[in-house]
Amino acid sequence: MIYERQEELKLEIPKSAVVIGLGGVGSWVALNLALVGVPELLLIDPDRVEETNLNRTPYKYFQIGEFKTDAVQDIVVEHRFSGVSAEVITDVYENADKNVIREYQYIIDCRDTATDIFALWEKDRIPVIGGYDGLDITLHFNPSYSKLWGESTRGYQIIPSFLVPCQMIACIIAQYLCSPRSNWFKEEKVINFSTKDIISIMEGKNG
Repeated sequence: MIYERQEELKLEIPKSAVVIGLGGVGSWVALNLALVGVPELLLIDPDRVEETNLNRTPYKYFQIGEFKTDAVQDIVVEHRFSGVSAEVITDVYENADKNVIREYQYIIDCRDTATDIFALWEKDRIPVIGGYDGLDITLHFNPSYSKLWGESTRGYQIIPSFLVPCQMIACIIAQYLCSPRSNWFKEEKVINFSTKDIISIMEGKNG
């Protein structure tokens, strides 16, 4: 009954997904996918929770020092209990067993510095990635990694970091993955905007 109020939206919930990188964006992507009803997740990250993560992630103070994979797994289970299976790989993606990866429907690359490490069969499973610098957001659909983050660099700055862009990216990724596949972008597409643009629209400054 937990998803009864969601049924009228005619969503197409993925069967499974891999989330690579569990920082400001990836931690929320993993939690959001669990909350919308994705039943199987694979969480990949070699890092541990630090105090500096707590201003923009769902991590808790007592989880400082834990592996991010284990911490997100606990948060997911806390919210969905037996409704989702969250497996973990506490290592970099390059060292992950690709036979395990093949079992999952989609891959969501949420690393701070995203490089083209994927085989062709893996790229077919990466519909969207996203990142941010301060308040500026990039969403990249069907990424080729040849022009990652628009025309800018392949990585995002460590600072400034703020809660809102992380959650906004994660929510957009979750909604896109759950939208009817016929509505997905067929070609590579890069969209850049600032969270300040949203406020300007509400104020009527951008039409």
